[in-house]
Amino acid sequence: MEMEPAVWGMIALGALGAAAIVLAVTYLFPRGLRARRHDPAPDVTVMAFVLKDDVLLDASDGALGALGLPQDSPIYWRDLWNALTPRFPDLQPDLPDLEKQEFASAGQDATLRIVQRGDRLRVEVSGGARLPLDGQRAAFLDAELARLRAVVQRAPEPIWRTAPDGRVLWANDACEALALDTGEIALVTSQPEDRPEQWRERLADRSNSQADVRWFEVVSRRAGPDTLHWATNIDAVVRAEEAQRNFVQTLTKTFAHLPIGLAIFDRNRQLALFNPALIDLTALPAEFLSGRPNLMTFFDHLREVRMMPEPKNYSGWREQLAELVRATCDDRYTDTWTLPSGLTYKITGRPHPDGAIAFLIEDISAEISLTRRFRAELHQSLAVLDAMSDAYAVFSQLGVLTMSNAAYRALWGNDPDGRMGESTIPDECKDWRSLCEDTPELSELCDTLQQQRLPHPVELTVQHRLRGRVLVRVQAVAGGSLLIRFTARDSLSDGVAPAWSARAAE
Repeated sequence: MEMEPAVWGMIALGALGAAAIVLAVTYLFPRGLRARRHDPAPDVTVMAFVLKDDVLLDASDGALGALGLPQDSPIYWRDLWNALTPRFPDLQPDLPDLEKQEFASAGQDATLRIVQRGDRLRVEVSGGARLPLDGQRAAFLDAELARLRAVVQRAPEPIWRTAPDGRVLWANDACEALALDTGEIALVTSQPEDRPEQWRERLADRSNSQADVRWFEVVSRRAGPDTLHWATNIDAVVRAEEAQRNFVQTLTKTFAHLPIGLAIFDRNRQLALFNPALIDLTALPAEFLSGRPNLMTFFDHLREVRMMPEPKNYSGWREQLAELVRATCDDRYTDTWTLPSGLTYKITGRPHPDGAIAFLIEDISAEISLTRRFRAELHQSLAVLDAMSDAYAVFSQLGVLTMSNAAYRALWGNDPDGRMGESTIPDECKDWRSLCEDTPELSELCDTLQQQRLPHPVELTVQHRLRGRVLVRVQAVAGGSLLIRFTARDSLSDGVAPAWSARAAE
């Protein structure tokens, strides 16, 4: 019986479908098995890193995330070492110099291998228990957490955490050392609502005795509802501050008895220290000085109370003050103020450490008056000597000409006053010999004067080429000085010795 063509078509289609199913079962399914068999098992992870010249070139999938390393910035060996060392403490921070090294983790659950291949360095971490990626990451986080806990717990400074009501929730070893017998922490800080997110305060630990007080600077920072506290011992700072206060008090007491006015300006040019003598010398009110005026205001008030010379040009007054400050900083400012009241002040500027400057105000009116009176008396004495007809010369103990009169200069034709302090006995003897006849008496006199030996007054006569006979009298005066008097011929009486000579001979 013949079948219809349509039937034969259906049979052919069925055969083709069966063949397709057989092919799928035969080829596709085993192929999938093979693919799964050759791919790494999803629960096994080996992290690998490749470096060149200390820079990471490549890493296996998920390796950077497992170590918590960034994926969008350069990574160096030091970064990789910081991430691996919590779990592998024997790993050295320097680049390995051997071709192959192997390290075991702290828990002996993983192995780290380093292989050097040419200029490439391969770092491979494999879990001994074939941990998955999340397990590797958890292992590294646990190691890092253990290290951080050890760092905080063994920190040398006290660290603790308090609740909003002030209860201590946690404390490290150093903080436990400060605990009282009741178990409470010796350092406790309050946490009022108006506190900022972070604040700093100074606290004292008086748990032992008043003599053994320890000072701490506590930095507190909010951490959610609780507060973290870090304490740093500042005993040395407190002792230094106390020593500084004692030193300043000692200086203040010392300066209080000084007759010289002292004004010290800090680096900001504000008055930091002054003594009572400054008030007496400047007539500035104590309230004004205690208000710590700046340097410009201080000198402005001095000008207003007429305790400093009035500037000729007030517009340039500020520039003069600026120059004064610069000269003081260079340690080259010294000035003398003559005040309208007749007083004379000596002003000295000195630089101090840390940019501070000091001014010393000294009343030198008595010294100036004494100097002026001495100069007036000296001019008067010289005028009296110049009025005498005899020539006078005074030599110091060192043989230096210190004084002469007009008659002496006229007799010997020189001006020793022009070289006062430079002309000596040999210089003057040379002038005497040039204008006198060279006699044994004159030579003996010059030798005696040069040797500074004069046991008794000496008197002799020399022959001056222009003035004739000149009587010379030499005698010692106070301080080892020598007084020499020359009397010309027209002042001498024939055959009669002058009265001065008779007294000297006696």
